[in-house]
Amino acid sequence: HCVGTVKQALEAQEGVVAAVVDLERGRASVTTHPGPVDTEALEDALAAVGFDASVLPSQSGPGVVPVKASLSPPTSAGVPGGEVLKLYVHGMTCSQCEKWVAAAIRDVVPSARVAVDSSTGLATVEAAERVPTAAVIGSIHTTGFEASEWSRRDKFGASPAMPVRRGGGTSSGAAYPPKEPSSSSDLPSSSPSSLTLNLEVQGMSCASCVGRIEDSVQALGAGVESVAVHLLTQQARVVVDPAVLDPILIVQAIEGKGYQARIIGEMRRRPVEVQIQGLVCGSCPGRIERALRRAFPHVESVAVNGVTGHTLITLDTTALSHLPGREGQAIQDILAKLEAMSYQATLISSPEGGASSGSEEGSP
Repeated sequence: HCVGTVKQALEAQEGVVAAVVDLERGRASVTTHPGPVDTEALEDALAAVGFDASVLPSQSGPGVVPVKASLSPPTSAGVPGGEVLKLYVHGMTCSQCEKWVAAAIRDVVPSARVAVDSSTGLATVEAAERVPTAAVIGSIHTTGFEASEWSRRDKFGASPAMPVRRGGGTSSGAAYPPKEPSSSSDLPSSSPSSLTLNLEVQGMSCASCVGRIEDSVQALGAGVESVAVHLLTQQARVVVDPAVLDPILIVQAIEGKGYQARIIGEMRRRPVEVQIQGLVCGSCPGRIERALRRAFPHVESVAVNGVTGHTLITLDTTALSHLPGREGQAIQDILAKLEAMSYQATLISSPEGGASSGSEEGSP
């Protein structure tokens, strides 16, 4: 099993033709294509599957790389009270993802030995003390990745990520290069200050009622951004631009069709535009979206353009009413969170519609 694991890990790397493993000597010989070889990637590949390894000086000429490896997976043997935890981390695609996950784990267990493999989603945590599983998973979640115990990985409903060859563009830490750049911005449009209305609608009995109500609201014109009517709950959700359309007209339009309607709740939304630098792979947009929504209950939605880094964040300003400084403080907290995630974030426009020419930059 050890021989096969080492051989597979080495042969998955960029430029490697074949690998021969000598279990007794704890050595492996790697045959490569002509050209430079990323020896650090070879060592990282073995570390990711749980083996200590170091590349030795070659005595066989170009194209052959000898590797010295301890061909015994890490265990807690010899460590009093030791424990090994295996987790499945969903959403990783490159070596930078692995570093972010490892750092999140060490935030909880600083002394732990951590190995993370983006190609399989496996994160192995070895520590002398008890490893608090829930706390480790929670720390990984704050970075924007999904995680579970290895035995429960099927709950994500998807196979682990496809193997990622190291030494390629997405593993080097360089800017994420999209295969097919589209338009300069693929972000959804939004009015400067939209209002979401939740309405109770009585008198609906079939799908035709739903259609009649939706048509009556849409007929009000440009001030209506979206409308959704739910027959079972006898409710409707309408997003309007209050600068264009008085919300009371929504109620009147529905009642004009013979139904009873009243507003039972509302939520004001404000868009915030941010420019994000430091995207390194295709996982970054989703990671950012999940992390911000988990960290801030008042963040309703996040849309990150993986090509340009242009990001639209929608705030629920109703949920901000209890915060001092409200939107301004919320924006600063969001920028600080992005900086803590190793991105550089620049505010483009504020909820009040103003623009910022400066950037909120920190250490990458």
